[in-house]
Amino acid sequence: ARLGEIQVAGMSFRRRSLLAGACAKIQNWRLRKDRQHFHPKPTKRHKMIDLHSHILPALDDGSPNMAASIDMAANYVANGFHHVVATPHVLPENIGAQWASFLKARVAKVNKALRAASIPLTVSPGMEIAIAPELPEFLEAGLLLPLADSRYVLIETPFERLPTYWEQILFEVAARGYRVLLAHPERCIQL
Repeated sequence: ARLGEIQVAGMSFRRRSLLAGACAKIQNWRLRKDRQHFHPKPTKRHKMIDLHSHILPALDDGSPNMAASIDMAANYVANGFHHVVATPHVLPENIGAQWASFLKARVAKVNKALRAASIPLTVSPGMEIAIAPELPEFLEAGLLLPLADSRYVLIETPFERLPTYWEQILFEVAARGYRVLLAHPERCIQL
């Protein structure tokens, strides 16, 4: 060993500290790379997600047809969006067993049309669900869709007053592991 170096486990202290520094840099690089993977830096053009959209054609108060849906998608991209969640209105008491699969098929059809039109926007399925006593059970049974296959549920508040059971419904939804997002709370006089 040279003068001023200390031998540790067969390596000089200087070499060991250089090796430790290199390992730390590699570890920091891996952590930064992981963070970028989960939280990509937004670009000027594609940085936003819309969690409440009526982009699906010929459903409720949204797009009247596929051409209008494509125009909406082009506007989304032009304004910095890269992802939207299609959330048509749903009344749990009127839902059928095939409604969720119907919406997923409609979303797939829109995504296919967007790819054909070279529009870089992804549409995911979801629902704007009216608050009703059946909501927690229907959600658990897969008859209602959370936002983009997540654990977030978009629940529409009524225009007038909330039903007397509203707190119990939200509690039951949360107890099943879902997070509640309220659509249009400003419209509800009670809130």
